Amino acid sequence: MQFGNTLYAIRNIVPVTGNPLTSPDPQYYGLASRFNVLDVHPRFDITTYHPIDVSLEGQFIKNLAYDNNAIVAHGPADGQ
Repeated sequence: MQFGNTLYAIRNIVPVTGNPLTSPDPQYYGLASRFNVLDVHPRFDITTYHPIDVSLEGQFIKNLAYDNNAIVAHGPADGQ
């Protein structure tokens, strides 16, 4: 799993012995919110002072489909 994604358990598995690590069924996880990413990466090159060239660049990323209510809806069932 990668850092930064909010995940939730898809299956409601009840462990046989009370220890979730000994369950014979694997748990699957899903993303708690949808993704529709806007990624803007501008670059500006200044070549006026050749042989010393200057490059300026930046990046802006925003998830346009982020829905906090969807993440809260997939929260823990026991209210933790």
